[in-house]
Amino acid sequence: MILLQKIRARLLIPTPKVLSRLINHFSGHYCTESKSPVGQEPINNNVEEDTVFEVYDEHWEVNPVVEQVHIHPKMRPEENLSFIRVKNLFDIPELMKALERENIRDIVCLNVNCNFLAPYMVIGSGLSKRHIQNTAVHIHKLLKYKLRDTSIPLPLFQGIDGSCEWIAVDMNTIFLHLFLPATRLKYDLESLWGAGPQYDDQLFQKNTAELSNRNFNWEQLLSEIQQAKQSF
Repeated sequence: MILLQKIRARLLIPTPKVLSRLINHFSGHYCTESKSPVGQEPINNNVEEDTVFEVYDEHWEVNPVVEQVHIHPKMRPEENLSFIRVKNLFDIPELMKALERENIRDIVCLNVNCNFLAPYMVIGSGLSKRHIQNTAVHIHKLLKYKLRDTSIPLPLFQGIDGSCEWIAVDMNTIFLHLFLPATRLKYDLESLWGAGPQYDDQLFQKNTAELSNRNFNWEQLLSEIQQAKQSF
């Protein structure tokens, strides 16, 4: 027994295989690998062993505690977008934060101060057509989540099924425009709506009924405004 303690003291962490051989050696039942003990299966040295250590704790027998972790493949909006308010459309801080999380670049918010359009206009640039389309789809899903159990109709997304160089959506108080950088530079909405009241007359000359229709031709309208702007 003293010899066994000395041998174990020299070994930092004896494996079960080595420890079993030591015990069998000193108990008179040790055998070489070519000859197995009676009632035991021969040891295969070619098979790697997985060492498993069990620790007995009486506490687990009396009052076991199991911690369960649920991993959702897709987080719900309320879990990863806690800033979203339900039962209403987007406000400016919500929309700006949602766009930033979608990596929309160069976001600008304009106070339009126009009687027949949304009071605010938010403009942002996407990295590609796919990026713009995916962002629009994400905003649409968030709107569906926000407006569930309400009678508020979902806003219409214009351009989402087209070339996706420009997607626009009227959310009553906010008019959102998502552009490719080149398309944004071409139409230059920031200059159009921030140039001054001398250009607003071009918009007021349009038929009010046409402007109230969300499906009117925005590109034609802006093209006419740009032509008028260049003539000054």
